[in-house]
Amino acid sequence: MKVINLDTIPNSLQSEFLKSIFADALAIETYDAYLAGLGWSLSKSSAGFTLTCHGYSDRLPDLALKLLKELTSPSFLEERHFETAKDKTIRGLSSFFESRRADSLAIYYRNLLLNYKGNGVEENLEIARAITLRDIEKHHAMIWADNDLSLEVLYTGNVSEKQARSFFSDATDVIDSTRALVTQKEAVEDNIADSWASGPLERRLPAGEDIELHFESKNPKEENGAVVVTYQSQHEGFKGKSLSSKETLERSACVRLISKIIREPCFNELRTKQQLGYIVSSFYDMSYSTNETPLTTSIDSLTVYVLSRKVEPKDVAARIDDFLLNFRSKLEDMPSKEIQDYAESLAKELTKPIRKLGTEASNQFGKIRRYAPETLYADNDSSLEDILLIMLRWWLQHCTS
Repeated sequence: MKVINLDTIPNSLQSEFLKSIFADALAIETYDAYLAGLGWSLSKSSAGFTLTCHGYSDRLPDLALKLLKELTSPSFLEERHFETAKDKTIRGLSSFFESRRADSLAIYYRNLLLNYKGNGVEENLEIARAITLRDIEKHHAMIWADNDLSLEVLYTGNVSEKQARSFFSDATDVIDSTRALVTQKEAVEDNIADSWASGPLERRLPAGEDIELHFESKNPKEENGAVVVTYQSQHEGFKGKSLSSKETLERSACVRLISKIIREPCFNELRTKQQLGYIVSSFYDMSYSTNETPLTTSIDSLTVYVLSRKVEPKDVAARIDDFLLNFRSKLEDMPSKEIQDYAESLAKELTKPIRKLGTEASNQFGKIRRYAPETLYADNDSSLEDILLIMLRWWLQHCTS
């Protein structure tokens, strides 16, 4: 029997438990708010917890503050909610490899390679089986006692600046009072800064460093093979006018445009003509690599994936390579008018108004989190080391937008 020491492993899964327990505990209590048209969710990422509240009511700030108070209090950490979360997590992890389609597993392994901070399914399963309610209570206390904990608030919609600032002040008071209370009641360990491990979100591979992963599916019912190929641009992606050059914008735009141009020919060649499989897809993707300081590198990628029952994965990969090599000559001979038509179509897609306020808020908040420190200090005359220190201090302080 392998002994899992929860004090020496990353705390991502424990935070996932917290999220699941909180959702289960507050489901009934917030049902009336749901009937009134108010919704909420709690999510977890490398940036921390994100509590999202939405709806058209002047009571929305009250709901958000109530949920924040509930989240900072350990009262929702009851045995029945913990057992529900543990059972759900273990069942999901146990059946992960045996129930997923081949392309889903291929994308999982691709992400495990590139997102190199975090655990795989097997390790998370062992951790989940070993976790106790006391471990989660301890993790909860560590989070709220962390002196470097920062609060970020994006309050958007039909709201005044005064209302936004008032809400941020109330939310800050909740965090500060919780921190004071927890540090008094709990014997917090010295390594409390590790209660949330920030760091690289995705690895950008060095030029020429091709990596191939091969595996057999554990799903006994899966008759398909899958190939997922990701081509990362070796040039830094565009982050914004104040952070990137015009040349960077042009290179990112080229990757986007090539991804659009290639989409239909890729499907026609590999799916229609060669009939490799019933799913053939190619798309542009963008990810971010973040250093220990909040300095973010944008990564542009082209991804092609094929789900096939008839052709071996290694042969599918070879045909994808052949298609891309042959497409290069077609791209070189493509009339400028046709390329311009693709560019205009892409521009229309990118400038299409966002219809949902929640989607717009999520997009804007993501940009604020990634680029705010760099934007604020991009014109600073200090040395690089000074700027990085300033950015780090800024990130650790409370901020609102």
